[in-house]
Amino acid sequence: MMLVNGQGGMGKSSFAAKYWERYECQYQFLMSVFAANGITDALLRLAMPLNLEFEPTMPNNERLKILIQHIQRLDKPCLLFLDNVDQADELRSLYPLLYRCKNFHILITSRLFEFPYLAKNSINALPLEVALRVFRHHYPQFEEQEILLFEQVYQEVAGNTLVLELFAKNLNYFNKIRKNYSLNTLIEDIKIGLTKLTKQEKIDVMYKTTDFGSMGFGLVFDTPKNIILAMYDLTELSEAEKTILSVFSILPVENIEYEVLEKILIEKQEDEELIEMLQFFFSEQLNNDVESLEMYLTQNPNLTKEEIDTAIKLAQNIYIKNEELEQIFISLTQKGWIEQTETAFKVSPVVQEVVRHKNQERLFNDCGTTIKILSNQLNQHNNPNYYQENYKSVIIYSHYAESIFSKLEYNYHKQDKKDKVFTLALNLLAELIAKYYELKGDLSKTLLFFEKNHTILNNLPQIIDQKEQNNYWFVLAGSFENLGNILKTLINCTFLCS
Repeated sequence: MMLVNGQGGMGKSSFAAKYWERYECQYQFLMSVFAANGITDALLRLAMPLNLEFEPTMPNNERLKILIQHIQRLDKPCLLFLDNVDQADELRSLYPLLYRCKNFHILITSRLFEFPYLAKNSINALPLEVALRVFRHHYPQFEEQEILLFEQVYQEVAGNTLVLELFAKNLNYFNKIRKNYSLNTLIEDIKIGLTKLTKQEKIDVMYKTTDFGSMGFGLVFDTPKNIILAMYDLTELSEAEKTILSVFSILPVENIEYEVLEKILIEKQEDEELIEMLQFFFSEQLNNDVESLEMYLTQNPNLTKEEIDTAIKLAQNIYIKNEELEQIFISLTQKGWIEQTETAFKVSPVVQEVVRHKNQERLFNDCGTTIKILSNQLNQHNNPNYYQENYKSVIIYSHYAESIFSKLEYNYHKQDKKDKVFTLALNLLAELIAKYYELKGDLSKTLLFFEKNHTILNNLPQIIDQKEQNNYWFVLAGSFENLGNILKTLINCTFLCS
């Protein structure tokens, strides 16, 4: 048995299909099943081609034993291709049965990081040169002077084979007669999000689908957005795992040490009474999920929106404490959602995009604690020496804050009704990032983030009450002053340079 593993869209199934094509003449029998709904269900689909019949009332585990006994009697060598096996518990329980099939080579494709007793062949991103050849094949209009642009696209998607194919075919669709959608525009779009293409149409791509029965691999005709979003399913993850992935989805795509992640994920809580109440609430009264809690709290007319948000954030911290942060990271790594290098972790841009889209209603609440921690770390204006004394930490936290702002800004501007807490949090982040760049001496970036800060402030009068209006005008005046000072400095610098 061999485990062929890797991130979604890297070509695991294509690798196994190529092996099948190349060596099928060496096997007496070949079988392929798509295990998206479980290994047992997938294997039992072989009953019909094997002419096996079961009693209608026979349990599936008994049916599976009979099926395994039957295929053990087939002439060797045989090949069994188990595609899309992502449930470690089921694979663990069925491993002894599969191991008995000594007449079979069993090829298992999975996102699982590893599995005991199985040899592993990991499928990683194609080298840049090979990826370029594939891209050119699907996008014949590609021009030699666009190579540097392609390298940017390659970096933005971390070399994901399927996503590169989708983008190439989408470009081909729009540029067959004349250039209507350039690589430059594609890059601008995917910097906002991999599914946020301003031009996209349905295209054909070979990919996994339940429409093809046990084979599970066929021609899919859909938009790049829908195909990318279908690559990962969050429904079987725990609440704590979903929360951690939400935070990863707005952090930079780079290795981040566990020690740093721990500092920005869990906040020390002072309201022990509220924590105890929520713990009791989850253990005694409701299903263990944030949606049930939010539904319950919104029915209470005495609670404000801010109090409900605070309660939800506290509840999410309780989830993380209860499940132990280390165990969550181990679980997400094993399931193939995040990658581990020694004591550092990172997530792929494809996973980020899927999580941001599917968790968009809860994204700010999931990330609220991290945003608050980073803001507190950077908002140290009462300590004039803080930035100098903690320069390395300030660089890291500012880098994370900028990534978070850029990935939440799109969601914020898409809101029809602006959320006050979300507005204030983003406003503060923009101001803190601007002040970091001001200290660093990067005036253009300083101006950019003060402008973003000012734009967000303009939304406040619509969502704050009358009592807060006076404070708003004071803050807005400060925003104008910041913009004026930076513009004055830029004008002076331009004059001196000229």
